[in-house]
Amino acid sequence: MNKRIFRLFFAWQDQAEEKWLTEMAEQGLLFSKFQFGLYTFHRSEPVGYVYKLDYKASSDHDLEEYITLFEDAGWEHVDRFHGWHYFRKMKSASEEEPEIYSDRSSESQKYKSLVNFLIPIFLMTVAIFLTIIEPNNSHSSFVSIFKWIYVFLIGIYLYAIVRVRWKMRNLQKDF
Repeated sequence: MNKRIFRLFFAWQDQAEEKWLTEMAEQGLLFSKFQFGLYTFHRSEPVGYVYKLDYKASSDHDLEEYITLFEDAGWEHVDRFHGWHYFRKMKSASEEEPEIYSDRSSESQKYKSLVNFLIPIFLMTVAIFLTIIEPNNSHSSFVSIFKWIYVFLIGIYLYAIVRVRWKMRNLQKDF
């Protein structure tokens, strides 16, 4: 039987999302699909899976090779959503929690790719706001609502870029 749970995590909260998915597996809910904040789980016995996320911004032309790389390291590809890939691996009693990155530099690269994806979207949102929404002098409530939505989106994108860059810089300090 499947169970669906709605929960939002932002781009800079990938480690919290990984931890939550791992805790759900320990409760017997195995993650199987993600779509716009809606997680689908199927029930099983509690399992010691560790979940990790990776962000791959490039096209699908090398997707099979990308997934094979993780599978060769013992990771199972569970799902993907807009560049985010969900992997899981059984936790062994003798080792520490498995990581998908062998060094901080590789992990920092994930966040760099994410920032390189977010910046153009942010700039397009600002451009739309400045060229279409803001110059419209209409005093209708519909246009006013759109203005506030765009101001909110601009703020969210800016905050996301700052938080992801902050994570990237913290990783780069250590190497």
